[in-house]
Amino acid sequence: MGKIQTIEKLFYYINAFSYLSFPIFYFFSREKKGLPTILCIYGTIVCFYLCLFDYLLEVKSYNALLVLQNLFTPFEYLVFTTIFFLSASKKRRKLLIGLSVAFIAFLISLLIIKPAKIESNLILDTIPVGIETILIFIYIFSFLYEQSRMDDSESIFKNYLFWISIGLLLYLGGSFFFNILVTEMSLAEFDNYYHYTYIAELVKNILFLVALFKISAVKKKELIPQIQMPYLDIDVN
Repeated sequence: MGKIQTIEKLFYYINAFSYLSFPIFYFFSREKKGLPTILCIYGTIVCFYLCLFDYLLEVKSYNALLVLQNLFTPFEYLVFTTIFFLSASKKRRKLLIGLSVAFIAFLISLLIIKPAKIESNLILDTIPVGIETILIFIYIFSFLYEQSRMDDSESIFKNYLFWISIGLLLYLGGSFFFNILVTEMSLAEFDNYYHYTYIAELVKNILFLVALFKISAVKKKELIPQIQMPYLDIDVN
């Protein structure tokens, strides 16, 4: 393994183990419900997935890689959608459920009609990833539009979903065109450029941590008892 390949492999595992920051935060935080639980599960599974993916790629077990890839896309989509679902109104929740059911049904039908395949040692999953990205973008822009209509513009920075949205925009946007155009790439081009997507992924994880700290800060404020001054009615007459 050359020096460049060693650095790329190191960067890959730095990215993979960065996901463990979510379960670490979960176990040290007092707040366990909602987003901390979701990201704890998400981070643990993705870290394991990335390590397993690299191992299967080393041993050239491409059939197992196809199974992993087919499972990962719907898993990632459901995690991101669930985060938006937590703070959505009833009307938006119905929309999220409807689009999610349609997307999962599409993935199942796609596996039956046109199963994923391996070409030039590349695992091709461009259509599901492309649709996942578009759907998540719809949820993000819908949230940002609602926030822009609020009178208190500063409140958006206190909202954990804002940091989640920015992280997803960078993560999905940073790899969107790469994933769409991967079928036009040779294996050499894939190896030369794919590691750049780790940068967007690391930034996304950092912003997810910011979202967790925002929730923790809000909960701490709620736990601080309000100190009330006693009412003293002194009659000086």
